[in-house]
Amino acid sequence: ERRVVFYVSGFGVFRCSGEMLDINPTDYLVQQLSECQDELAGESFVVKFAKVSQVSAIDALQTLLALQSCYNNERRKDDVSIFLHLGVSGKAKEFTLEQFAYNEAEWDTPDTKGWIPGKQKITQEIDAPAQFPCQIPEMNALKDLQCTQFPCCVSDDPGRYLCNYIYYNSLMLTKKEVNSFSLFVHVPLFGEIPAIEQKTQLLCLLSNLSKHILD
Repeated sequence: ERRVVFYVSGFGVFRCSGEMLDINPTDYLVQQLSECQDELAGESFVVKFAKVSQVSAIDALQTLLALQSCYNNERRKDDVSIFLHLGVSGKAKEFTLEQFAYNEAEWDTPDTKGWIPGKQKITQEIDAPAQFPCQIPEMNALKDLQCTQFPCCVSDDPGRYLCNYIYYNSLMLTKKEVNSFSLFVHVPLFGEIPAIEQKTQLLCLLSNLSKHILD
């Protein structure tokens, strides 16, 4: 039986919209996914690995490599694998599906490890596209499916900070694998959508994404 297998990442505490977050919503959501396997019994998907990254480029890459390692160890021939990356946006009012990542690392303040790229490419590989589209087909149809239960939107601008950074590297990784996809989802602050509601919406999104991929 075919199944969708999720490998999930989130980010730790950092300054968002000028305020230091006590907890990053994606940290909470990743922890909840790690602890709610009993709730997923009977679903057409499983969450095999969920990890929180510190807010730095090197930690984002290490987290992505950890997801890849689990993927290499756990995958079955008929699996559809999705590397799902979560990030918080102070501007978001609802869950936002990012349709593109860009080969651009642009930030002028240090990440938590002190790195400042200024303005440079994420990779110098010759075949690396400037704009990399998510390979999940018919993203608007996925958005419409989620919208039957919860507000959701699509976006073509993930920013140029670490959300875009891990997404672009993830897309470069999964393009080399069969039946493997990457998706980045921006979630709102808890002041916009409370924690328990965000967990409910995320589980709904995993279920809808699985149906969308398998149908």
